[in-house]
Amino acid sequence: MKVPAKDKAEALVALHEILKPGDTVYSVVRTVAKSGMSRTIDFYVFRDNRPVYLTGYMSTALGIPRATGAHWALKIQGCGMDMCFATVYDLSMALFCPGKYDHDAAYSLKSEVL
Repeated sequence: MKVPAKDKAEALVALHEILKPGDTVYSVVRTVAKSGMSRTIDFYVFRDNRPVYLTGYMSTALGIPRATGAHWALKIQGCGMDMCFATVYDLSMALFCPGKYDHDAAYSLKSEVL
């Protein structure tokens, strides 16, 4: 999905305000394709015991399309690994490692499936 640079930058700024290193990003797998090759996943972080919906910002920041229909979760392609973790890892890279790989920063966010 092609995202304008301005929109991507705005989404990353919003995510920087919400997420800090060490935070846990929670995933909810909504659907899995019959082939197992894709799934739709929503992402949240908890603040003051209330969920904060991250999926919209993540879609824009990472360039991942959202599913249509009953829900607007991210449509993640791939199989053979934990796609929830992989997406949170990609988010961590985008937020805390722009332009250069840093092992510690790449694992700044924790992932947990609900």
